[in-house]
Amino acid sequence: MTYVNKKEERSQYPLATAMESTNLEMAKRLKYTKDILTNMLNTNQKDKEKDGKDGNDDQMHKAVIFFILLQNF
Repeated sequence: MTYVNKKEERSQYPLATAMESTNLEMAKRLKYTKDILTNMLNTNQKDKEKDGKDGNDDQMHKAVIFFILLQNF
């Protein structure tokens, strides 16, 4: 993934280890983004279960978007 800081400096990190980075600003922003998207997925799944619908397709679609966002974060 590529991270651009407030000074517009770019850094590249493997997505698998980005959360454990020593770049605390990036790790904090990445965790915040992950928490927001996870909450969106969980809320949507609960709504689908309440309506008696299978939310797997929609959840997979959002997971793909989440992955793309993380790669471009």
